Amino acid sequence: MNGYWRAMMLRRFLRRTRMVILLAAAWAAVYYANTELHRRAYEQLLAGNLETALASLRFVVTVEPNFFLHRGAMGRKAMERAFREAAGELSSRRARVLVAAGPLMSSPAADGNAIYVGDNGDFLMKIDADSFKVLWKYKTGGDIETQPLVAPDGKVYVAAHDGLHVVDPEMGKGRLLYPIRWGESSPAYATGTIFVGTDSGQLLALDAGSGALKWAAAAAGPVESSPAVSGGRVFFGCNKGVLYAVDAESGLGEWEKLAGGRIEGRPLVMGDSVFVGTTEGKAYSFDVNNGGERWERNLGGSIQGSAAGADGIVAFGTMRGDVFGLDVNNGSVLWVFRRAGPVEAGLTIDGGTVYATTHYGFLHAVDLKTGKRLRSFLAGWDVDESAPLVHDGRVYFGAMDGRFYSVEK
Repeated sequence: MNGYWRAMMLRRFLRRTRMVILLAAAWAAVYYANTELHRRAYEQLLAGNLETALASLRFVVTVEPNFFLHRGAMGRKAMERAFREAAGELSSRRARVLVAAGPLMSSPAADGNAIYVGDNGDFLMKIDADSFKVLWKYKTGGDIETQPLVAPDGKVYVAAHDGLHVVDPEMGKGRLLYPIRWGESSPAYATGTIFVGTDSGQLLALDAGSGALKWAAAAAGPVESSPAVSGGRVFFGCNKGVLYAVDAESGLGEWEKLAGGRIEGRPLVMGDSVFVGTTEGKAYSFDVNNGGERWERNLGGSIQGSAAGADGIVAFGTMRGDVFGLDVNNGSVLWVFRRAGPVEAGLTIDGGTVYATTHYGFLHAVDLKTGKRLRSFLAGWDVDESAPLVHDGRVYFGAMDGRFYSVEK
């Protein structure tokens, strides 16, 4: 009898297992087909065949639960409208596209007519802003998901998954300056020193010339947050939700504040306040001198990117898909731009406009005073951590489709 029941239970287990495998295979097939159809439609859009692209969209699932990988709850009409808007930008040459060696999660940086950005093909690229051509590529030993730093010493520094590299901007020749495992903290510079966070839970201060370690400040967890240097202090967060202020010369701690969740974005220093967001969905303002909390605001969605501020307003994006404009003095909500798509990258403010990139693949331009959408541009795939760069009248960002985009303001 026991053998009979064991055999029955085994058969039931096998049937359920086969059902799970079949369902998983069916979901994978639908996912793959939908992905390929969407990519094909955008390729047709880039080729100037808008009507063909719109015809292909009729077979694309535009509402699905896995919004991190597709267009989420946009719906077909919104998708078609976004395709038409992008086609207009591309046909008028207001938008330009450059193909990289892999997906782009790096945030671009600029110096004069040069744009620097990394990709997940392990390359740092220098791009001519006028011709939008690659001038050189420097090969690192790992993916680049950080923002390159063009330092006052004339060198370009970039953190890759194998460590911090220094590159000559003219020739594109470089070297590994300091090994860092899984580097995701963008470097900062002050008085001959490079500051960068590590996955092992430290903020490092390195001599910019030799790479020699000057000091290391311990954190409670991995430092994915990029440091901000202001007033002789370095501000940074960690993945245990602690915000730190340390002396830039010695690395000695001045104050620390537990905010909760994870702090992944670069702290924003404005005046005598420092602003951060956490993955628990809370935005904070602290006193730069003593860490005293000035205000806290729950925004209802994980905050993973850096804030941006100007004209008495500080803006935060959330993974729920909203962009908030808050009063810098008390944190009150002045406006909300909703359904932008999940925002993982930092925000940028330029000339009274807030720029946000989203997991739906959009670059959104939003009025700083009112939160009203001014215009949008749809990329070929998700934008994860590539924050928009505004430089000389254009906005630059990278997407997970392996393309680097330049759009007129």
